[in-house]
Amino acid sequence: MLFMSMVKLVYIYDNKEDKFYFEKRLSDLIGTGTNTRRLFQENTQTIWYVNENECGAILVDDSPVSKNAKKQSTPFLNGKLIGGFENIYSPDEKHVFVCTDKGLILINIDKLRLKQPLSIRFNEIKYGSEGGMIYGGHIDLPLKEVSFKYDQNNISFSFGTNQLDLTSPVLYSYKVVGLDNKWSDWSPVNKKELSNLPPGSYAFKVKASSGYNNESAELGYNFKIKNPWYSSNLALLCYFLILVLGVFFLIRVMDKKHESEKNQLKNDKEQSEAKVEELLNLKFQTEIDFKNKELALSTMHIVQKNETLAKLREELDNAVKQTKDMEARSNIKKVIGILSDDQRLEDDWESFAVHFDQVHTDFLRRLKERYPQLSPKDLKLCAYLRMNLTTKDIAPLLNISVRGVEISRYRLRKKMDIEGEMNLNDFMMQF
Repeated sequence: MLFMSMVKLVYIYDNKEDKFYFEKRLSDLIGTGTNTRRLFQENTQTIWYVNENECGAILVDDSPVSKNAKKQSTPFLNGKLIGGFENIYSPDEKHVFVCTDKGLILINIDKLRLKQPLSIRFNEIKYGSEGGMIYGGHIDLPLKEVSFKYDQNNISFSFGTNQLDLTSPVLYSYKVVGLDNKWSDWSPVNKKELSNLPPGSYAFKVKASSGYNNESAELGYNFKIKNPWYSSNLALLCYFLILVLGVFFLIRVMDKKHESEKNQLKNDKEQSEAKVEELLNLKFQTEIDFKNKELALSTMHIVQKNETLAKLREELDNAVKQTKDMEARSNIKKVIGILSDDQRLEDDWESFAVHFDQVHTDFLRRLKERYPQLSPKDLKLCAYLRMNLTTKDIAPLLNISVRGVEISRYRLRKKMDIEGEMNLNDFMMQF
């Protein structure tokens, strides 16, 4: 017998009459609302069909009393057969092989006939953003808790039941223990994706219902999302040790800083005391230098006075020689005698030189050592230049004219071999 589907009806071909007959009962069982693409009759008790919406079997109960047929849908095959190349093969009366896009499915006809209690199982379990496969429905799920890395915190579940009859729609409800302990509302959606799960332990539980008081047992899958490395127990221990070491080093640093500040205060105090002592010494030295300068100036004035007196005595000696009046000559000699008392021109200059060297760090001594060719007059000129006196001030001290001072300065340059561009006063100040 040959069955053929035409449009949305099923026809039977009669070989003897070479004619198609409309098969009303089979058309009614399959349904006339959709186009039936393929029919497979592997034995007298089972006819498989494939239409636009579903795949299923017509089960024939051939008893001695009557011959009944019923439709048994197989929704788990929907969308899995290769369109245009559907094929169902029966190796015996109790089994059939169904060709799918992922391989062969073996179906037990006896179990297909039985009305089994509703049960639920996982079809697929995937993890991560790239959909890594954990379970594909072909092996038993592990009973122990499965752990995932913290960046694999996206878990998706696909589940189904053994319900084959679409006349009773299957609804699902689920809950995630550890995230939301409440059961979700019943829904026909048989997939659930859990995204961005925080670290922790979870249990995904799902159950199914196909009608009043027909509810399956719960199905669960336990898993754990690990903490990231920076929040693991080892990391926390490292953080604690780093904190302890940090506090320890901070205390050490503060102690060192305190000790350093203490030493700095001590050093500052010592430096302040040394500075005060230095300032006092500088004050005393300044006072001494001032006194020495005053003494040197006084000595210079004495030298100048003695030179003037010497010149005055010389003039009086000439006056004595020229005066014929004996009384006048006697009076002039008395004056000369007074002027000659305690006059020590050379001693006065030596005294001036000593005090001058005390004030000007042995200037004259060093000058004589370096330039032994200098005369006493040259040394006096050097001393006056060291005191930064002008040519006009030096002239009366040396008892010569301003022009004479300039000539003496020129000769001094020659004796000391001082270059022309070098200022003589600056040279003496820096010597």
